[in-house]
Amino acid sequence: MSILIISAFTLFLVLTMSEINVTRSYNYLNTSTQNESLYGAEGCLEEAIIRLEQDPTFASETITYDTNKICEVTATGTNPITVNVEMSYDNYTENYIAELGIIEDGEAHNIHLNSWEEL
Repeated sequence: MSILIISAFTLFLVLTMSEINVTRSYNYLNTSTQNESLYGAEGCLEEAIIRLEQDPTFASETITYDTNKICEVTATGTNPITVNVEMSYDNYTENYIAELGIIEDGEAHNIHLNSWEEL
């Protein structure tokens, strides 16, 4: 009888430890994917800022890098300019929004970031 109890307890410990390891692996994967998405979205926002400084009528672009990372950037408004960024990484999609101010000095257009947040 005591061997049965010890075996049951050992099985319970093994299953519990396995569940903890699986949960940790999923948490790591989610955090890693979320970070990749954020860094990609920030890069797309920087690209949109460069495009807007060169051409204030810039409206949208889809940027693909690596085979599984796609970023869609849409700029609306005049001053402030609202930039929506949708970043897709594998099966993970995040949406961000930025508000940009534009300062015109003759032919030069300088952009400054007013806000940036995840939706």
